[in-house]
Amino acid sequence: MHSSPTRPFLLRHWGLLLGLLLIAAGLLGGYYQQRAKSPSARSQTATGLRCKISAPALPPPAGSNPSAAPTPHAAEPTLLTGATLILSGPPKASVDDTVVVRLCVESKPELPQQRREALIEHLLVQLSAVGLQVEPHQKIPAAASSPQCLGTAEWTVRATAPGHYTAVLVPESTDQQPKRSAATPSKLIWDFDLEQPAQLNIQFQTAWSDSMQKIWAPVSAMLGIVLVITQIMLNLQQRKKSQVA
Repeated sequence: MHSSPTRPFLLRHWGLLLGLLLIAAGLLGGYYQQRAKSPSARSQTATGLRCKISAPALPPPAGSNPSAAPTPHAAEPTLLTGATLILSGPPKASVDDTVVVRLCVESKPELPQQRREALIEHLLVQLSAVGLQVEPHQKIPAAASSPQCLGTAEWTVRATAPGHYTAVLVPESTDQQPKRSAATPSKLIWDFDLEQPAQLNIQFQTAWSDSMQKIWAPVSAMLGIVLVITQIMLNLQQRKKSQVA
């Protein structure tokens, strides 16, 4: 029974092969670590913002009998879908770190400027996450703008224990606030909904796990280089011995 010709090669050069594998693992680990630190590697979720714009119901005319007068009905709400909510944040972090989750409200170019201003004026957002400390925890306006975003908002998020967490974005209208709903509205009433849930997954890991992942890439690459050099030297020594013999 003949042995495979590749078996002697693998037995003689196992250190070389293992070293190359460790170098490749170190390079890949370093690549992914750099991507994790890069802002472009932030996890991101986007969903369309549905805006229902309704006119307030007109009160019955003065002097009319309320029991006889028909209940006034407002016109059908106008559905506006010209904005997108983009939620972004780091996919991984140490349990000792405080991460920043950002919201960007993008609008379609064809959305009129008057509608854009009214949308941001009425929009409130809240970030909710079970098991995480989120600041600010109350509803906030997305009034601040940037060259890329019609409106922006930011939250700081911190975990008290390692694990996988899900942050959920909840939009609301200023017209739904108690102060606004108690008074008779005199302008259009805005109501917000999402085409699909806006959720962001973040993994918080222990400081030890985070440190091990950071040092794995350079350590594995260094071990691979040492193994490769050692195997090359052993092969040269073996070749010299065979030539002398």
